[in-house]
Amino acid sequence: MRFSVLFCLLVLLAILTVEVDAKKKKPSKKPSKKPSKKPTKGKAKPSKAKLTKQQKANIKMFNALKKEAQAMADELTKLTAEIEAAEKLAEVSNRHIFNTDALVVVDAHYTGNQCGPFTLTSYTTNINVYQTAAGAAGTAPFSGGTFTAPVAGWYHICSFSRFRNSGNSNDVTILSGGSTVLGGYGNAVTYDWRTTGICIDEFLSANTAITVRQQSGGGSDCLQSTGWPYNKFTVHTIANS
Repeated sequence: MRFSVLFCLLVLLAILTVEVDAKKKKPSKKPSKKPSKKPTKGKAKPSKAKLTKQQKANIKMFNALKKEAQAMADELTKLTAEIEAAEKLAEVSNRHIFNTDALVVVDAHYTGNQCGPFTLTSYTTNINVYQTAAGAAGTAPFSGGTFTAPVAGWYHICSFSRFRNSGNSNDVTILSGGSTVLGGYGNAVTYDWRTTGICIDEFLSANTAITVRQQSGGGSDCLQSTGWPYNKFTVHTIANS
């Protein structure tokens, strides 16, 4: 689009140039003045040709077209950015289609205070939703600290923990089937409280069980809960199989 506008301007400029040259070559109706008999002193100054009314009008029109073309180019840039933003929004809105794709969303936070090795089970659940591909409500997928994948698909799984300022170190893992480590995080700074975590994307077969376990063996390696929800666990589908 911008190339087409510039091309049109160049063509118009060429036409105006040809017209100006043609007017310059046109013989004047007035008789030429006789050369002055007075001797000239020094070098003669070249005379500046004055623009005709038509030439001035052409230049004015060209400048107006140039300004209009720039405005069109700016508007095109703005429209392109708006179209790209709309396409991104459409991609997100079509990621899960009602009555076509299954949808899973879980949001919970751990509320216990425990030390040593243990599987996290004391959770307060905020969101616990499974919507079937047919659009019906399915069985809640999260219970007692265990997430069970209701359908095969790709899942975004996150776990975060707050570690108390005691013990030697903390290591927490996200497990599949109670033993396969999908991801891990921890803390080796024991003189201060610290919250860390991890998010992973995993393909889960239907009925795969996901749990979170504190692996540290020390009796002073502790997870701590406060009035703030530091110890989060979230899951949601990102693509169906």
